[in-house]
Amino acid sequence: MLSAAVALADKPFTDSRDRFKLTLPTAWELTPMPGDTEGMVFRRKVGDVPGILAVKVAAVSPADNHTTIMDVRTRPFQRELGYDRQTELNVKLGELNALRRTHTVFLNGDSELKRYAVDHVVFAYGHAHFIHFETADGHYASFQKDLAAILASYTPLAGRKLYQPVMGRWQLVGSSDATLLALGADQFFT
Repeated sequence: MLSAAVALADKPFTDSRDRFKLTLPTAWELTPMPGDTEGMVFRRKVGDVPGILAVKVAAVSPADNHTTIMDVRTRPFQRELGYDRQTELNVKLGELNALRRTHTVFLNGDSELKRYAVDHVVFAYGHAHFIHFETADGHYASFQKDLAAILASYTPLAGRKLYQPVMGRWQLVGSSDATLLALGADQFFT
């Protein structure tokens, strides 16, 4: 009985390259893809309908922003038959600003069957994290709670050791202005 309880518990996952960590809700499993060196893939089935979550992490340049990374990462989907960009919102993942975009594409070119995707881009510690979820169109509600839990648990790690020491509150030296600046994990001062 104890092993069944453990099997049904949420599972913490830390990427083997220390790029991110998250908690996988019950029934989600790691599904490594050959040749994928940028992140990890996870999946779960609800009945016969799969849900797939892929995380990709890469260093950013000073010219990058949420939209440029989203556009680059979603370009392969945009080339598919029936691509339909639906929504784009600025959201928060924990304390970090993120861009959320949804779209549909035809499943294997069939206009009657579609894939529905929810993508997030978040910047932290000099890296962009692209979090892609997809399932069959019309079945998102079956995975929505799980996706929310995964996103709530998502912790960026790539670059943290380099940037962590300089994060925090800063005051301009020699300035008559007592303005304090706070450097966040997303590399922006407030």
